Amino acid sequence: QTYYWLNVSNPTISGMFLSSYSHGLMDNSHIIWNIIGYLLSSVCIVIIWYLREGTKSPIPKGYFLSLFGILYLIGPFVISVCSLPAVFLSSFPEHIAVFSGIVAALFGVCISLIYPITSNIAKWLANQKLEDEKVKKIIVFVCRNIPIICIICLIIGYIIDWGSALGSSMQHNIFGHIGGLLFGFVTAYMLEWYL
Repeated sequence: QTYYWLNVSNPTISGMFLSSYSHGLMDNSHIIWNIIGYLLSSVCIVIIWYLREGTKSPIPKGYFLSLFGILYLIGPFVISVCSLPAVFLSSFPEHIAVFSGIVAALFGVCISLIYPITSNIAKWLANQKLEDEKVKKIIVFVCRNIPIICIICLIIGYIIDWGSALGSSMQHNIFGHIGGLLFGFVTAYMLEWYL
């Protein structure tokens, strides 16, 4: 446990890296949901790639190799650094596993990859004639801002989940969740912009 879990009061390189690929045994349903989230987000990434392939904004060549290299090799360190504020919470365990951060990073990738699709929908809707212009403006606004809305909703969900587990032995690592989500989103967005 001390070698492959993150020790928040005394982090090591091995613990910072390997903790993203391990999970605590505190709650069987939590790890099952992490696995389901990992699989669903992976399937969503493939579906989004397929949907974008025939559009004006296809995913650049070499994108996924670069993206997953960054997520799986650098991501664990970023997620672990984001998890270090847990040392200030007295009820938080000293050793934590942050597989949830990798799952959250994949959610961030999905949200980033869907943006060009929702942006194109918003552009198309903006050119359509609707009887009620206010409704049209609201729909266009929502379509343009779906990624931000999704991120805000996930962060609120993480906070609610964390708040409901305060004081129990099944306290989840909110810092790793939010850090992973934002890291996945920003990495996917910047890499697509760069390539």
